[in-house]
Amino acid sequence: MAVTTANTLKLSDVCLEIYGSSSTSGRTLATCHTDATGTFNITYAVIGADTLLDFRGYVHGVPTTSFSMSTFGNANATTVCGYSLNTTRYHDGGAASPTNGDVVYVDAAGTTPLNGGNTYWKINAFARCLINPEGLCSSIAAC
Repeated sequence: MAVTTANTLKLSDVCLEIYGSSSTSGRTLATCHTDATGTFNITYAVIGADTLLDFRGYVHGVPTTSFSMSTFGNANATTVCGYSLNTTRYHDGGAASPTNGDVVYVDAAGTTPLNGGNTYWKINAFARCLINPEGLCSSIAAC
């Protein structure tokens, strides 16, 4: 989701996007700017201005790394190793492919976790991992 582009923007709109809660308790415009690690809409944001209206169209996400993985998961860990790497996905780790504890996303902004369904997915030519419904990668093993 993105912050509204309306001129009637409120701090609670920005808090909802950044923190997942519209509560402004303990939050100021300055803390929102500090915690804003997403994408500002250049149509509205003025570099250095630090105003509430800079947040129009802002999308909060996490830094991600793209990688190729299988299109489908499988409950059988051995079967998934035969799958092709034909889908681009994104993860929040620093390595080329996900490692244990990374979250896999369907979008580069890191706003939509992959629902892995607690199945195994091929994550590179040599490995698979178990991905839960929230996109969390665990149980990495060699193919």
